[in-house]
Amino acid sequence: PNYPQGSYLGERNIYFDARESTGDWMAEYFDDTLWEQATKWALPGSEPFNDTYLNPSPIIQFGELKSFLNSSLYNEMYFQHNTTIVLEVGENKHFSPYFDITSTIPGSKMIYYTNHYEVGVGKEAYSFKDTYITKTGRQTYESYPWRNGEVLIVEVPAGTSIHQISYRLSGYDSERKGSFISSDEALNILWQKAANTLEVTMRDTYMDCPDRERAPYMGDATNQVEEAFYALDQNASLLTKKAILTQIGWTKLDGAIPSRAPSVKPQEIPAQSLAFITAVYKYYLDSGDEQTMRQYYEVAMNYLRLWEMGPNGLPKLRTGSWTWYDWGSNIDSEILLCTWYYYAASLMHQLSVQWSHSDDITFLEARLQSIRIHFDSVYWTSNGYRSSSFSGATPDERVNAMAALVGLAEQSKYETIKNLMLTVYNASPFMEKNVLEALCVMGFYEEAKMR
Repeated sequence: PNYPQGSYLGERNIYFDARESTGDWMAEYFDDTLWEQATKWALPGSEPFNDTYLNPSPIIQFGELKSFLNSSLYNEMYFQHNTTIVLEVGENKHFSPYFDITSTIPGSKMIYYTNHYEVGVGKEAYSFKDTYITKTGRQTYESYPWRNGEVLIVEVPAGTSIHQISYRLSGYDSERKGSFISSDEALNILWQKAANTLEVTMRDTYMDCPDRERAPYMGDATNQVEEAFYALDQNASLLTKKAILTQIGWTKLDGAIPSRAPSVKPQEIPAQSLAFITAVYKYYLDSGDEQTMRQYYEVAMNYLRLWEMGPNGLPKLRTGSWTWYDWGSNIDSEILLCTWYYYAASLMHQLSVQWSHSDDITFLEARLQSIRIHFDSVYWTSNGYRSSSFSGATPDERVNAMAALVGLAEQSKYETIKNLMLTVYNASPFMEKNVLEALCVMGFYEEAKMR
């Protein structure tokens, strides 16, 4: 079927015709005597496969078949007419559906998808819509590719009896070990929702989202890496290590660090590249994995040296190959990249001192001092930080938050920045984390909760 599907997805819809099925070919009793013998093509290390590498992250975990919350409504039900049913998972999860049905009309189409089928606009508008073609009699079928959603929607064809429709959960092998309990039930629920969102954006990589862009954007990974410290067990660190090593492998010969967006080539998105440097440092603090940190340190230093300083003593705006800074509008990109650069450089400076890299210490101290000296004189106004190139009616709360978070804003400016954060709401979830953290760094905890 010509169902529309988002071009950002590497996977495709499933169309399975049970009338042409090979049968249960994985069962011991299956007769494969008529099959041709397998042909040896190449040994590991030879073309076309080339070298093999150990996957740093664990094998994906699969659970047992489970009933949907409302499965009992449809078990042993005969459908005389085409009927759409909705089966409840309860929360957004990775799962694969399983059907045990009887069909009296072979060749009927059973179409199934989740409530995340329509996910956006334009190139990313649609996710997965799968199709099962029935054969005569009783039959079972498990759709192996994983989908995600809170519910499974099934268009049951006329002439079908449902004996059971189940699902199998799957996902990254990590347990939720962290917890958060407060007297505010709304915050408790928010924490649980955030932890579930983290889990549903982890599999063989950290991803943007499981239904639209399953690519490891490093901006998304920045926040996910830090969430994993608090929510999940130490197995989560293995996925972070994989993300770090993968990005090292993508780094270009000129030292540019890309973020692997869903496209035909790696894209350097400077805001994400700088942000991920800060996440890698925090991974090092959490894990103590010095070997990986030392590998990444060289990549990070090469990237920081790529940036040029302007005549105003601040980093020049670097556009990379994609000028993306955040969702939404009213983004003061000049200050945003300046503060991300300062944040990344300050953390790498701590490592350069710890590991006695004298050349890096000299380079970073000169950059950091120049930014500290000139930042206020270039960007501070009576109602907050803003650049001369920014045309918004009010200053961007994102960049003011970053200035406070990374230590560029003096305490005397906190009240102005706080008021801005309580009146301007432009940040996406990617940047909102930094806005809330900045409020806490400044001591405005109740205001952070209000926002």
